[in-house]
Parts: sequence; structure tokens; C-alpha cells
Amino acid sequence: VTKLSLAYDLTDTPTRLAHVLERLFKQAENAIDNGSTILILSDRPVHEHQMTIPVLLAVAGLNNYLVRQGKGTEASIVVDTAEACEIHHFACLVGYGAMAIHPYGAFATLAERGLEKQIPSYCQASTKGIIKIMSRMGISTVAGYKGAQLFEAVGLADEVVDQYFTGTPTRIAGINLNQIENEYYEKYQSAYDAH
Repeated sequence: VTKLSLAYDLTDTPTRLAHVLERLFKQAENAIDNGSTILILSDRPVHEHQMTIPVLLAVAGLNNYLVRQGKGTEASIVVDTAEACEIHHFACLVGYGAMAIHPYGAFATLAERGLEKQIPSYCQASTKGIIKIMSRMGISTVAGYKGAQLFEAVGLADEVVDQYFTGTPTRIAGINLNQIENEYYEKYQSAYDAH
């Protein structure tokens, strides 16, 4: 088991997100070469002056990178994230290669509201939601759905789709990696300005 952090320092490096993704992919490949069969992608802890790679971008990019390296079946990707909290998020993560998801942010929100007893119901409803999505696509097993990329990209630049969501159809192009990072940076600023 290898835990890989999605957090990275804010520096003035151009094309920072592309470099951070490349480093993540190399770390994962090295972990597999050293015998790791489970890769945990985690967006915690994150400190001030750090951001995280968008979790779906990390999962899809890593899965496609490992497939290109001929190592796509050598390790399972597990996601430990606060970013995913609803069924569509989970369906996308599994559809792009995640084997398991720990939505600690959603669990913490339920606990903060005194609803800890609802966590099993939340997990059950999320599982049923993914099964419903799979069944509507005519897929009966998670193995048939995991990494199948049965989505269409909307609003992502062709180079982003080609590199990180390889094989996903797209008819409406849009933002590139730098623009994605700028959107996340605005969220980062809002979070720290609120303190």
C-alpha cells in the first residue's frame, strides 16, 4: 500500500499543474515497481500555501498513464477525498479508474451536524446510486464499469481530454489545465480569506 498526496505547494512555476500531475504519475509507477498493489490518492493534509490536484483529474490521468505504461492492472486506485460527496462524483471516479472511495469530507459534514448514525445510510444510498447508473448503461458488474470512461467531456480543452481522459468523446471544448488550476485557486483564496 502506498499513499500518494494530491497536495502541492503554491509556487510561481508556469504549467504547475501539469508538472505536479507528472510527478504524481511517476511516484505511482515507482510504487508499483517496488511491489505496491494499492495506491491511495489523498487530498489531506493540506496546509495554507498548498492546493490539491482535482481528484477526478488525478484518478483519470493516473489510470490512463498506467494503462499506457502497461501497468493498468497491477495496482488498485483508492481515493481518500473531501471533494467527492455525491453519487455523480463517485460514479465518475469509479468510471475513470477508482476501485474504492473514502469521502471523508462528507462523513465529517454528517458528523459535524450530529448525523453520524446516518453515515451507513449515506454509504448504502451512494452504492445503490452507482448500481442504478451502471444498470441504466447495461453494465452488471463494477469490473465492467471501473475505468470504462463511459462519459462525454464537456468544457475541457482537447489537450486535457487527450492526455488525462484519453478516449473520452468531447464535442464542446473549453478550459485547459492552467484555467482549471485558476478555478481551484479562487476556491483556495475563498477558503483562506474566510478565516
